[in-house]
Amino acid sequence: MKDENVIYVILGAELQDKVHYGMPVKNGLYDMLGYSKQIAEIKRSYRQDNAAEEGEITVDNGVLKIKLSSEEFLSGLRKDDKLIPIITAVVYFGEEPWDGQKSLFEMLDVRDERLYRFLSDYKLNMISPVDWICPKTSSRSSTRN
Repeated sequence: MKDENVIYVILGAELQDKVHYGMPVKNGLYDMLGYSKQIAEIKRSYRQDNAAEEGEITVDNGVLKIKLSSEEFLSGLRKDDKLIPIITAVVYFGEEPWDGQKSLFEMLDVRDERLYRFLSDYKLNMISPVDWICPKTSSRSSTRN
């Protein structure tokens, strides 16, 4: 979503003081649930009384509705609808270096490299304040791989 010179994003933070070995899946799930919620809100907006400017408007029992194509009805989204990006960062305060996986691909048991072209990866945005304070003594990465 964009408003002239403003760009909207949803920022999430997962605060950790211990390594969570399933973090790529956990954060990916949170992000997908957030996108799912946005889709549900868009669907709901098409059923409300205040119709949007685009699309054919009909009246059903005194309620204004936007007529959706069969494809739009199936998904609940119009072709041009956009979601607000979600960025989730893991802020790791642990004393020990993060030794967990930082991407979904690192968690998968893929024995045939050809499968990767069909898989979607999910990478963590890792922030580690200790890396900023003592960068020479820390072996942790503080940026997205």
